[in-house]
Amino acid sequence: MKDSKIIHENKCIDYIKSFKLRRTVSIYINNNLKTPVTYGLFKPKIILQSYILDDEELLKYVMMHELTHIKKFHILFNHIVNIVACVFWCNPLLIVSLKYLEQDIEIFTDKEVISRLGDTLESRKGYCKSMFQLMSNSVKRDEVTLKLNPNLERMIIMKNYKKTILGSFIFALTFLFSIPVFASVVKLEKDRIEVIGTEVEFQSVDNSDGRIHIISEEEYSKLKLNDIYTAQLKSVNVNNNLRLGKLEYTNYLFDNSNWGGTNYNGFTIKLSGLNCNGGIKYTIIIIESNKVVYEKEFNDNVIIKMKTLEDCKYEVLISNKSTNSLTGRISIKSYTR
Repeated sequence: MKDSKIIHENKCIDYIKSFKLRRTVSIYINNNLKTPVTYGLFKPKIILQSYILDDEELLKYVMMHELTHIKKFHILFNHIVNIVACVFWCNPLLIVSLKYLEQDIEIFTDKEVISRLGDTLESRKGYCKSMFQLMSNSVKRDEVTLKLNPNLERMIIMKNYKKTILGSFIFALTFLFSIPVFASVVKLEKDRIEVIGTEVEFQSVDNSDGRIHIISEEEYSKLKLNDIYTAQLKSVNVNNNLRLGKLEYTNYLFDNSNWGGTNYNGFTIKLSGLNCNGGIKYTIIIIESNKVVYEKEFNDNVIIKMKTLEDCKYEVLISNKSTNSLTGRISIKSYTR
């Protein structure tokens, strides 16, 4: 720290404010160190280099990564790991596992950064590019600091990961504090999945008959809405809370044979007040008599109106495509001419 000089860079301060931390974070510059370093538990310090400050894109990813370490108290976790390693120093499997635990923490942090920025191909590509820039400046790990020390394996994981890293982190934490401690190191082999047969390409749903429309709030307010009196849909005939965990879905089944009379023209689906950390991303699927007639992905509130056919069974499926919980309100009602 003696060769580090504190700086007050507006861009860095903006990133710190975006994380809404209760602790004061200071930014230092030290070109004697080759890669960024996070130090300190109660008054965290991030040490950067001049070449990072000069690259706006690289600065964004580095700050996001280091601030995620601070927000998740990874430095405290490192101290706990060191204490456990001292107590169970005689267990060689534990000592070996510490290497993999450190890597899991970094992968977990990578995943958090991507989720915060929005999990898109561009954000993954930009993040991997920043890691590649830092690879040539890697340094040996210090037990009381967290250095952004990327490697090729992490870049490959970030390119291909299937949103299971959080589970790996929780497993590692549970494993570390289990007594006796066991370790199972599995080498992942490439091309473990073999496809036998012909893969079916995605086919877009045909809505050429124009029975399904996205409508505005004003159009929705002009409709004569009625409850759909079925046992399964009774709970969503009014605005009801909707909560879907990561990659979860919910579905609603009903038919229009018992709506009463012939005035009922169709039904509406209204999703409002939606909220999801990292960005809203969900899919609405409508199935009519076992045939998918509508499938579309959304990232905001929406109102859909569908004209139904006589004596058909319908299923409405809402699928959360995010790794964070999706909350909001849902209302499904019939409407008349």
